[in-house]
Amino acid sequence: MPINENINTRINLTIPKELKRQLETEAKEQGRSLNNYIIFILNTRQK
Repeated sequence: MPINENINTRINLTIPKELKRQLETEAKEQGRSLNNYIIFILNTRQK
């Protein structure tokens, strides 16, 4: 069965509270949800 890269998956991720607050602030400044902002960051590092 081929892998479909378009299917989303969930992970549990434990990060320090201060990092979460920082990411939430940055996401809000960009008008993004925290989830969307983290995906944006990871996608830009992937290249």
